[in-house]
Amino acid sequence: MKNIYEKIVIGFDGSASSRLALQKACELGERFGSELNVVLVIEPLDVYYGEPIPDVEISKQKEAANMIIEKAKKIAANYKIKNVNYMVKYGVPANEIMKTATDIKADLIVVGRKSKKGLLEKVLLGSVSQSIVNLSKDIDVLITPYIEPTD
Repeated sequence: MKNIYEKIVIGFDGSASSRLALQKACELGERFGSELNVVLVIEPLDVYYGEPIPDVEISKQKEAANMIIEKAKKIAANYKIKNVNYMVKYGVPANEIMKTATDIKADLIVVGRKSKKGLLEKVLLGSVSQSIVNLSKDIDVLITPYIEPTD
């Protein structure tokens, strides 16, 4: 019988919700012997400022990305998973997560849900998770619930 989830992609940004998503993916990976692919997507700073960014700012961004990936490694180390890959991508988070999942022929994408404030809180998912649901045609998507940050 074929493993239902051979390759799992996890969107991870270090938030409480993404940590829960990674934990769920690790549980599945442990159960099914899946390969995990943890993806951190950094939105390029020039998207916000519209002009070239000094190297020092880019260096700070890379340092922050490394710290976030270290958080993911600490979580995954608590599980018996043979193959975990960590990737830092630059671009629009939902697009990069979907591109990665498509490129590696993933069977499942796991992402956390961000809280929405106001009247629509119970109706809307976070923009990244909503976009992934809309973009995903042939890949299952698991969206973990929002949890209040504890850090």
